[in-house]
Amino acid sequence: MAFQQDVRFDATAASAHRRYQSDPTAAPPTRTNLTTSEVIDLWEHASLLFATYEWTGAEILFRRIIRRTDESTLPNRACLWSSLGLVYYHSGEDWRAYEVFRKAVMMEPRNPIFLFLAGTAAFEVRDYGSAYAHFTAVDKALRRLQVESFCCQPLGLDFLLTSSRNFHNQRSAWFRYVNVQIGAPIPGEEYAWGTTQRLPAGLIFQPRPIQDVRYDVPAGEPRTSFEPWNSPQIVR
Repeated sequence: MAFQQDVRFDATAASAHRRYQSDPTAAPPTRTNLTTSEVIDLWEHASLLFATYEWTGAEILFRRIIRRTDESTLPNRACLWSSLGLVYYHSGEDWRAYEVFRKAVMMEPRNPIFLFLAGTAAFEVRDYGSAYAHFTAVDKALRRLQVESFCCQPLGLDFLLTSSRNFHNQRSAWFRYVNVQIGAPIPGEEYAWGTTQRLPAGLIFQPRPIQDVRYDVPAGEPRTSFEPWNSPQIVR
């Protein structure tokens, strides 16, 4: 899925790419709902388009899956909506991303990743009160999951804990909410942390090429496909 850092462009993705590269909008065989294999095929290809910054093609495929699936063929619809939201976010359509991320939160209100994405988009559209509420909910969700007791990489939770600096995003959202939306006096700029450190569009949540994706990482190295938050290089 587009937001996951362990995306693997395996034989399935390669097959999907060959199938759709001549015409990304070409429809698969017509039927009311997609089969599970077709969902996997389309989702893999949409993720590949996402990784190569082909936002329009990725949006088309994600929306096709949404239209032609239900809970019986795609139970994890919140992941699908979030992947679509990331397409909008990277293409600069912050309001559309915000609405889509909120749909994902409504489906899974205790999922810290969806809460974090909604908070990030809320910050970008200057809905600072909502951003603060979502970032606060991230902290609560992480405590509920007892993050320290298991490996966070598969869910991307260590990205939230290390790269995103969620605590500082939470403070920044509160700072903006109080001083911009309520109109309180503005304290020192040291409190004005930017959400996700204002990374360039197209680099946040970018998956690595398959040869760089590692599951057994030596001690002392990042456990995800992302560099630490203060690294000058986002993706190796």
